[in-house]
Amino acid sequence: MPCLRLLDLSDTLITALPSEINLLVTLQYLRLNNTTIRSLPAGIGAMVHLRFLLLSNVPVQTIAAGVLNPLTALQVLCMDHCWSSWMDVGSCEPESGDSRKRRRHDLRQRVNLRELESLKSLQMLDISVQTLHSLEKLSQSPHLAEHLRNLHVQDCSDLPSIQFSPSSLWRYMSRLKGIIISGCCNLENVIITGGEYKGEQPWSLDRTVSMMRYRVPDKPLDVDSVYRPQTSQSLDMDCRKLVPLLPSLQSIILRKLPKAKIVWQGGSLEYLSSLSISSCSVLEHLISYDTEGLSHGSPAETVFPSLKELELHDLPNMRSIGPESIAVNFPSLASLKVVRCSRLKKLNLVAGCLKELQCTQTWWNKLVWENENLKTVFLSSVKPLA
Repeated sequence: MPCLRLLDLSDTLITALPSEINLLVTLQYLRLNNTTIRSLPAGIGAMVHLRFLLLSNVPVQTIAAGVLNPLTALQVLCMDHCWSSWMDVGSCEPESGDSRKRRRHDLRQRVNLRELESLKSLQMLDISVQTLHSLEKLSQSPHLAEHLRNLHVQDCSDLPSIQFSPSSLWRYMSRLKGIIISGCCNLENVIITGGEYKGEQPWSLDRTVSMMRYRVPDKPLDVDSVYRPQTSQSLDMDCRKLVPLLPSLQSIILRKLPKAKIVWQGGSLEYLSSLSISSCSVLEHLISYDTEGLSHGSPAETVFPSLKELELHDLPNMRSIGPESIAVNFPSLASLKVVRCSRLKKLNLVAGCLKELQCTQTWWNKLVWENENLKTVFLSSVKPLA
């Protein structure tokens, strides 16, 4: 099949790619999502015309150094819930002689983020990382960060806190749509500060591609019809205006964070539409406020103004949405799902747009209400779970 341009092996039982994959030199689209492939063979590098490499939900354990470098035509690389063991190049931590030897060996055997930086045609990136150093390196690369669509911070034991503020971590991530933070055993604070960047846009407009209209195809199609870059002339933007924090961010998932709490210090995640929190065992409030944050304005109005979906799963110590004396306002919330949150007895929130409250009848019956009118407001939206 020397002229094959598109190959979709997703959702199949394939466990390995054959070494003969290097013969598919004309291939432009390779989709391997939801397979059990464990390694990427060196032959991938022979696909110099490859534009789409889709590896979402693939348990890859081995990617040899140099495999990705030759893919100079690659435009879309999806590796979320896939490989996360990027080699930390440039770490300043002191090393023993044996450690230096192991690092030199790893550099030869494992792929690192510098290889991704060499992919100059890249326009969309979904990626997982598992060290703070890799996360910082990713954020410091304008080329990678500005094309980042989905970010998964996975099993990062050296991450003590993460702050949503106009910091260098998010500066270039103007197209980031989804963040998953999971399995970070030492993460204690997820801090929301909000804010804006001052000065020029942190991304270059001369080669901006509209990612809001650009979707990775989920089925085989004519690869020439997929990618249609837009020029900066179609974007009505003023470089001198204030730049909002994470203007494309739509979804945050927090999962298996045994020490984490969400702390509000003012501002908001203005465009966030979906928030899911599960298996965070010490979380007592969905949102905690510190005294400094409370001085910035009304917390009920500014935390998640665009949030439409909120899911709370397996939170055994959650007692309230916010501090018990504050009714947190969710002006756009349409769907709330509560599962196995046995200590959550009060819904101290204002949600005038709520259409659906998914919960068990047992949990609903145990809720405590300040007045029957409030209970009546929520009752019409209840959708009992089995």
